[in-house]
Amino acid sequence: MSDGPGTPASEQSTRQRQSVLPAAIAGLAIAAGLGVLRFALSAPPERSVEWLGDLALAAVYAVPAVLALVGLRGRPSLLAAGGVLGIALAFTAFSGVALVLVVPSALYLVGYGRAPGTGAKSRIPPLLVLLLTLALGVGALFVLFAHNDPICWAVRNTAAGKVYVELPASEFQTQSGFAVSSDQLPPGTNESGCSSDTIRFPEALASFGLALAAVVAGGWGAGVRSNRASRLAYGAGAGPIS
Repeated sequence: MSDGPGTPASEQSTRQRQSVLPAAIAGLAIAAGLGVLRFALSAPPERSVEWLGDLALAAVYAVPAVLALVGLRGRPSLLAAGGVLGIALAFTAFSGVALVLVVPSALYLVGYGRAPGTGAKSRIPPLLVLLLTLALGVGALFVLFAHNDPICWAVRNTAAGKVYVELPASEFQTQSGFAVSSDQLPPGTNESGCSSDTIRFPEALASFGLALAAVVAGGWGAGVRSNRASRLAYGAGAGPIS
């Protein structure tokens, strides 16, 4: 049921919160779950170098939910921004596991449609807020994989359990992938493995920075402007895009 022009603002605000708040909580839980899943599916040598990257990945997937929560505080354009960014991020995992983000993201857009009109103008037009957060949010994800950092390892079975030894990946890398022969491995090796890319600390820190920038810049841009600043941004007698 859509909110018509005669619907009281308080009722519109209540309906908006009822659709957005549970969705945002679910979005945060999904983001955390995606980070934990990536960590759990990694080999121990990968975990030792990627734990911060897994946290950064979870933070990126959490950005739409954070934008939506900030949007409930009088910044409705962030609901649209969170919805669009969440849908975009949902299609970035080749396994399709991130598609679950579509559900909360759609509810952010529903909440945006239920936003009560206040007549207040944001610091920058809502379309620019959307584009800015989209660029920073997607950038925060792709910077994690900006540089190929391969890793290889060998495994020895001992009485105390498996022992992992990191190997120089450059010695095993070929044009088509990795080729590991037994004579290249340390004595006593029972198995080995390689990964074509890992998320290193500089990439993770850059991603954290872009994710934070998406929230801060979006929150600032969607904030209410003074009347004088609004006239400069939108022109006399003009209003923001709804």
